[in-house]
Amino acid sequence: MPEELANKVVSKRQNWFNVSYLWILVILAIIALIILFSSSHPEKQHENNAAISLAAPTETSFLLVGLTTEKATLGPALQTETPSPSPQPTPTATPLEIHKAHYLEEPFGKDQRFIVHQVSPGESLLFLATQYNTTPDILKAINYQLIVPIWVDSIIVIPIDRLELGNLPAFEAYQISESDITLRELAEKFAIDIEAIVSYNNIPADENLLVGEWVLIPRESNQ
Repeated sequence: MPEELANKVVSKRQNWFNVSYLWILVILAIIALIILFSSSHPEKQHENNAAISLAAPTETSFLLVGLTTEKATLGPALQTETPSPSPQPTPTATPLEIHKAHYLEEPFGKDQRFIVHQVSPGESLLFLATQYNTTPDILKAINYQLIVPIWVDSIIVIPIDRLELGNLPAFEAYQISESDITLRELAEKFAIDIEAIVSYNNIPADENLLVGEWVLIPRESNQ
């Protein structure tokens, strides 16, 4: 090989070797830097890894603990809470039952029904007996000291649906003019049997009578 050509080949080989050697040095330097960086911060890397590994579980644990605590707090309250009972109405005392007052033209009585009637113009015993299904003779018998013919505005006692006298006594229609009086007191006043006056009027013996109402006072029969 000519010397000049040989020198060119040798020169090319030296240039290639130099470039290759330079790249090898660069690569080795980079590797050395990486190793040096990694070895100089092992604790920080460890802490970062630990932080990364613990961050999610800690947050998750906190959420789980929070939810558990909330359930533990709310659960029993919801389970033990019972609806408040609705207030019950306060019982009130039942007022004493008051009998139905016996006013004019209003039937009353129990076994035998009566009516206290005020005579109107044109009425007679026969007319009234027909109206209430009884007889003129019974009307004469049961009205104490009855004046016949009957007068207008006079008060008479009429038995309803009574066609035979039977054991009915005579009655005097008595109007209550004072308060707080009872049948027992009337029985003492007129010297009559308390059971009889209670039975015919169908009113308790000791119940106060009302001013203005009428009661029947049993008298001796007119027969």
